[in-house]
Amino acid sequence: MRSLLKYTKNEKGQSLVLIALLMVVVMGFAVFGTDVGVLYSTKTHMQNAADAAALAGAQELPDDKSKAKNTAKYYAELNGAEKADTVVTTPYKGDPDKIEVVCKKNVRYSFARILGFTDSNVISRAVAEKSHMAGGPFDYALFSGSKDEELSLTGGELHVTGNIHTNNKFQLGGMDNKVEGKIKAVNEIEINGKKNKITTIAECQAPVIINNNGKIDNTIYSMVPHINMYDFSDLVEAAAADAGEVYYGDQTWDGKDMTIEHSVYIDGSLTVTGKNFTGKGTILVAGDIIFDGKNLEMSGESICFYSLGDITITGKDAKLKGLLYAPNGIISFSSKDITVYGRIIAKEITFNSSGLRVYAGEDDLAGLPGIGGVSLVE
Repeated sequence: MRSLLKYTKNEKGQSLVLIALLMVVVMGFAVFGTDVGVLYSTKTHMQNAADAAALAGAQELPDDKSKAKNTAKYYAELNGAEKADTVVTTPYKGDPDKIEVVCKKNVRYSFARILGFTDSNVISRAVAEKSHMAGGPFDYALFSGSKDEELSLTGGELHVTGNIHTNNKFQLGGMDNKVEGKIKAVNEIEINGKKNKITTIAECQAPVIINNNGKIDNTIYSMVPHINMYDFSDLVEAAAADAGEVYYGDQTWDGKDMTIEHSVYIDGSLTVTGKNFTGKGTILVAGDIIFDGKNLEMSGESICFYSLGDITITGKDAKLKGLLYAPNGIISFSSKDITVYGRIIAKEITFNSSGLRVYAGEDDLAGLPGIGGVSLVE
């Protein structure tokens, strides 16, 4: 009996060690359950704040960067972040349509202080983008929206880099024409003339007619749907009014260096004889637009010339950079050797001369108003 009691007394020291270790484990669970829980909750709240701030700020892009930053900080604070601990960056990585918001919050520990941990910074980040109009007619380098008139390009030395769509028939005539892209026609496709080449796909629901050694790499027979034009004139007019860029009567732009920073609305017609346009935006003209002048050069970054009437290019050796849009009218080329770095979109397109070159690129649509909304991208 004494030996058993003696053994029991010896176990008391070991029990104290086990209890101490158990207390450490319990304290660890307390740290995990309390401080880590607070960290997780704070992280969630800060991420929500960053997301909301980025989406709100992106609504003001790309026209007003200062307002975009202030709006982002306001919504970050509204969702629990401190303005002083919120960093907003736009343009983000050189993209004026993106905004980055980083929210930071310091969390003081409770139980973890016993283990020597005092605090930690929780950082959440979001990037939002203002998307622009895309899809529909804007997917094409050349787009003809008429259901009654065919898209007929009968001149020679045509070179198109990008896709072509017509809501009726497509006809290509002349010599030495090349399309590096797809041709989609609701009705038939007819290729006439020598040395005419379609380098990818011709798609239509009627037989493709090829004469005089023309060439198409591949043909697909399928139903090609009609594509409707977009009318965003009200949006451009409202934005122009906000920017104070509304002009009444016919206008002539003949300056050598012109910068477009906002949407512009002209309640009349516009004649352009100047050159060296820079900037980004949409110029809405209630009447016709005429590009007139020999050796006209326009080197704008991403400008959309939007006419509610017709657009006419008469200058020989003209070089235009931008998007030409006439959803209700005709875009016509009446001289030789015209280069468009952008896209040509109209109810009808006519070109009966030679030397039309159209080079569509990824940045052509950046000048359109951002009616596509905003979205988180990172």
